[in-house]
Amino acid sequence: MAGNQEILNNVISQLRADSRIDKKQVHVELIDSEVTLSGTVESLAALVAAEDAARSVSGVGRVSNLLKIRYPDEMERLTDDKIADSVRNRLSLDRNIKSDFIRVSAEEGIVTLKGSVESYRAREHCGKSVSEVQGVVQVINDLAVVPTHKFADNQIATEINESLSRIDISVENITVRVEEGIVTLSGKVPHWNSYYSVEYAAKNTRGVKGVVNELILA
Repeated sequence: MAGNQEILNNVISQLRADSRIDKKQVHVELIDSEVTLSGTVESLAALVAAEDAARSVSGVGRVSNLLKIRYPDEMERLTDDKIADSVRNRLSLDRNIKSDFIRVSAEEGIVTLKGSVESYRAREHCGKSVSEVQGVVQVINDLAVVPTHKFADNQIATEINESLSRIDISVENITVRVEEGIVTLSGKVPHWNSYYSVEYAAKNTRGVKGVVNELILA
């Protein structure tokens, strides 16, 4: 198992590999497998990317993201109307999203998404896509998931368990409960990578409307 210094170096290397992140402005601290990111980035997309990069490193547990967004002085300050229009345009051009039932509003750079999408995967995709729009400082994702096809709860649970088996995660200590499309994950996993992998598998299963992750580390 990698030591703290090796894990820290790997996190820093991951941050350096992403062109959206100004490494000189981001500070990394590692205590007992928990990474804390502090400093500034130039966009919400960079803030999200930094957290994803840190979380992807083997040996990292939780990631505490204390980064602040600080736009360059020379960057044009967009009005909320322009930000909302840019978000609508981005969603309308995205082939992975049916934006007809999505409503967008913006206030002081905080974008709120309301309406519905057909899958939890689409909901997550919308939030991430909007975070990359210039001027957005936060995304409040209130989209409801309304599947176009009806999936029985037991079918959803079976597909999640099959998905976990395909990625070599033992389901012996994991319980998957589904009620009206809402998935609750409970039980024990050996490390944080498994924690996030199980959650990801559930979110990307057909018919899922929401995921409650109650997994704990063994």
